Amino acid sequence: NSNNNNTNNSCSISNSSSSKIIINNNESNVTSTGSSGTLHLFRRAHSRAVTVAAPSCPLRFHKKKIGSHISLQDDDTVAVRTTSFSAATCISALPLATVNGVRAFEIHIVAMSKASWKGSLSCGITTRAPDQHSVFGSDLRHLPDSVVLDGCVVLRNGEQLVGSYAASSAYPLGMESLRAGHCVRGEINERHQLLFYFNGECMGVAAEHVAVNKPAWAVVDVYGQTAQVRIEGLAEPEGAALQDVGVASLGSPSSAAQSAERMQDFFRYFAALLSPELTKHAQELLTP
Repeated sequence: NSNNNNTNNSCSISNSSSSKIIINNNESNVTSTGSSGTLHLFRRAHSRAVTVAAPSCPLRFHKKKIGSHISLQDDDTVAVRTTSFSAATCISALPLATVNGVRAFEIHIVAMSKASWKGSLSCGITTRAPDQHSVFGSDLRHLPDSVVLDGCVVLRNGEQLVGSYAASSAYPLGMESLRAGHCVRGEINERHQLLFYFNGECMGVAAEHVAVNKPAWAVVDVYGQTAQVRIEGLAEPEGAALQDVGVASLGSPSSAAQSAERMQDFFRYFAALLSPELTKHAQELLTP
């Protein structure tokens, strides 16, 4: 199906598999809408240059980089501690996607432990990829290249950064005040500040200069009182990056061969992401 919108000079096409192409002819920066299976193309008003943003995918936990007491369920989006109170750390399989300048993840507490353990959920981010963590699975508090919220304490690379973060009348024990059905959100904003939200309420800036020009992975410890959590958010597809696949003089006699080659590269990239039907639609829309 194809829909044209004359107001914003854009075109959107989709099929029954929920994949979608959005082509925007206005001068614009690429920003993801956060919809899985959506590919955004931005063509400048006075050129044929096209910028492609690969679709984001849901956050999942890494299958192997988990604590020895963790079992993953529901397509690796749910982490369950199967025994004891520790050895229950997890890391996202892929880095957080940037959506409107923000990288974020949410941890939803599904169930609490029936045992009277001390301590509770902790979570944060690391700029070190999962396969670069030589030791992972026992404790987030000393994780390299990380910022972690544990109780009311913010730790950076194992060193205390803030000692009474998130303590309020509603959450006097910080993270330890959260219960089943509650949600904690970690967010890196455009100013590279890390903020945490408890059930939608911002707890303030936890750390500055976080993940500057670096990818960030979500980390969580299903510790103590917390027994089961679910991760939500968007991840950057592996190997995905913003790609400019057009040329300003596309179609001009002096660069026709180069233009054709670049457009073929674009269509091959497109075909790897979407269905043949949508790729054909894109060719019809973008070919001069």
